Formats: sequence, C-alpha cells, structure tokens
Amino acid sequence: MKTRIKALLLSGVLVCASGLGLVGCGKDDVPSNAFEVQIYAGGYGTKMWEYVLEEFQNDHPDIEVIPYMDNTVNTQMAQRWRSGNPPDFVFLDGGGLDKDNWLKSGLLYDFSDWLKTAKVNGSDELITDVVDSEMFNYYTDSKGNTITYGMPLLKSSYGMWYDENWFTENELSVPENYTDLMSFKNAIDESGAKTNGGNTPAVLCYPGQYSGYLVQGFILPALAAYNDSEFFNKIVLASDPKVFEDERFVDVMQRFMDFVEGGTVMSGTLSLDHTTSQLRWLRHDAALIPNGLWLRGELERDVKGDSAQSGDVTAFSKLKMRYSPSPLVKDDQTPTMVVTTVSCAIPKNGDKTDLALEFMTYLYRSDVTERFAVYSDTPSAVNNLDLSQSQLEVSDVLAYTQSVLSDPDYLQVNKDGSWGAVDGEFNAIVNEIVDGNKQKLTALQFCQRLKEKAQEQL
Repeated sequence: MKTRIKALLLSGVLVCASGLGLVGCGKDDVPSNAFEVQIYAGGYGTKMWEYVLEEFQNDHPDIEVIPYMDNTVNTQMAQRWRSGNPPDFVFLDGGGLDKDNWLKSGLLYDFSDWLKTAKVNGSDELITDVVDSEMFNYYTDSKGNTITYGMPLLKSSYGMWYDENWFTENELSVPENYTDLMSFKNAIDESGAKTNGGNTPAVLCYPGQYSGYLVQGFILPALAAYNDSEFFNKIVLASDPKVFEDERFVDVMQRFMDFVEGGTVMSGTLSLDHTTSQLRWLRHDAALIPNGLWLRGELERDVKGDSAQSGDVTAFSKLKMRYSPSPLVKDDQTPTMVVTTVSCAIPKNGDKTDLALEFMTYLYRSDVTERFAVYSDTPSAVNNLDLSQSQLEVSDVLAYTQSVLSDPDYLQVNKDGSWGAVDGEFNAIVNEIVDGNKQKLTALQFCQRLKEKAQEQL
C-alpha cells in the first residue's frame, strides 16, 4: 500500500494534462470515484498526511484517493473553488488560501449539527469529547448566523523562548509576571553572564522587520490574561475602535513602554529578520525571544545557512529550548497563552460530503493524532495527548510544548481572526516604542492611533 500512496501523491500533481496540472482541472477531468484532497505541503510537509491517507484508502478500495500536495496547491486550486468545482477536503494552511472569501460566499460546510453525534473512527468517543469547543473555528456572517467551519488538528502559539541550560548555568529564573520581568535585567547583570563579545546579554530580541512576533508573543497574551472574551475578540478583530482606549488596553501598552524604557531590548533589534534574530538569541546575546512553536525547525535550518557562524552548530546541539507564556501579565493574573488552531474543512454542497465527513473522523484517532504531532513537531489540538510512551521519535521540544499546552495551570485563550487594517499600525507602534519613542507619545496616544486605524477600516 505504501507504494500506491506514493504514486497517488504524484498523481495529485499530474492528474491533468497541463504542466503543474491543477489550475484547469475540474471534476470532469478525474474519475467519478475519486476523493480529492487539497493539502498545502510548505509548512508541515506531507509525512503526517501519508499515513492517514493510506489508512483511509485501505478501508475504501473502491475509492481512488487523489491528494493534491504541493507548496503552491492553494494558488493552483483557486480557480476550481471560484468555478464551483472544489476538491472534497481542504487543509486550511499556507499562502494563497482564500478562506475569508470562501466564508463570505458560504462555500464551507457547517459542522455544527454533525458534531453532535460524530464519533472518532473506530471508537464510541465523540469528537467533541477529545477536542475542546474553543479549538474549533467559527464564523459569524453579517446576519449574525454562526457556523463551525474548521476542524482543529494542531495547536499553534506564540510565546517566549529561552535556553534552560543557559538559565541554569547562570542561576537565572524565568520571569513569570510583570514584577519578575522588571527585575530580570538586574538579575542578568548580577549573574555575570556575558555574550561572546564580552557584553551583558539583553533581556530580549525579536525580528524587528517582522515586529508582529513581539505583538503576538509578548503583548497579546497580556491582553488575553484579563480573561474577557468580548474584550479580547474586539481587539483581535479590530471590530470596535473604542476598545483601543479601554483602560486595560492602555495599561498593557504602558507596561510595555515602561519595560522597554529600561534598556531591556537588544541593540540593533529593529534591523533583524527571522534568521538573524534567532541566531543572535542562540548565541545568548539576549535571554528571551518571542516566536511560534516552529522555532526549533527554523533554527535547525538557520545553523546551516549563510548567516551562521562556526560555533552555531555546537550551540544548537547544547540548546535546551523551552517555551514560556509572556511575563508581561500582571502579578495577580494567570500566565496566559494565546492559541490558534491549524484546521481543515470541507466544501459545502460537495458531491462526496459523506465520504469527506468519514475521512474527518479518521483524523482524531489516537494513532493519527500522534503522528500528526510528531511528524509536524507541533502540539496536537486533541486533549491530553500523551507522547511519553510513543514509539515514534518525539523531539524534546515537542514533548515539552505539548505538556505546557496541556497544563491546566495556564490560561489558554483561542484566537480566531485577524487584525485587519490595525495589524500594520500595531507593528509600527511597537517598533517606534523600542526605537526610543522619539515623538514622546503617551501610551494613550499610541492607543488612539490604533483606534483611528480601526475606524478607517470600518
């Protein structure tokens, strides 16, 4: 069967006569018994899909499973969606995905009723028993109607990363709240820790060219820590301009400004991209870096790239990466992680809806969820997945982040939405603050700029 799946992976690209094959390909160009799957391969690869596709194919020998798996599959399949000939299943990941228009046009299936009785394949357990309701993706249209359109597979979260070995060596404790954070610079000074150049390490660095990493991993969790879903959703959707003048929002921005004014951010951060910021952190020029759960994989590529130094491979081999919630939260608040889900969907009114729904039940089997987590090196969206007994090769970072994202002592807040026009303005503001706030604006004035941007959007 393994040979057949490899052939199918190839046929997913070559099934039509044209070069890359997918743009002009419609339902009339494939066998009537075909079950078509659209999977972006650029982020998490294809290995995590191959097992479940093979399992499904084995159980359905009368169906020809055709996976379209490619780094540009979303762009290639766009015309089929526009023409009303989408595939039978889609992985909601990667560039070129037109999800917002699909939702506005009512093109995605609503799982709400199905989930009331849907069971994990081969089990009496409901899918809703193994996945928290907050993890599903919901959409509310202009008439106020809400659908469940996204079935969660993996968890993604931005947070603060540190090297546990380096912290232990320098007798440093990870800051957990704002009081810890504000004293952390002095703790580094007193530890005697030095960079390779003989300087004292900064508290944090980030890719200044992409300052959204700082917003997502450092500032946003502090806003989520108020545990007010209405307040939080208004922010992440930029749906109510007044929310940016809310005293809680202003307070978080004031905390951020006070922290930065202490000279805590590494010099030169604003010019850094992903690779250079990660390598500077690897060399311990800064103690903390905000990033997503994919940091280990990117670092592994970084140490082999042109920007790497001779000692980076050795430093990477000694690294004990650990993920921690943002310490920008107030002392009396619960450490908070903002979590998004990597999800999948099926088109509405497809001719193989029943088959697509059955395939969906396979994705929540324990053998499948384990492989998805391990092969993607990303925590599962399924509750309480225990990787400690896995026969697969589980990375130390995955085992740790899976445990953190399953820890009931942390508040998890799900984010399902985009900033809209406010995104770029927020990113610009944090860089201006890090750059010294040369206009000498107050926290409230910065927040009013966000309010104005939100008003423009509406």
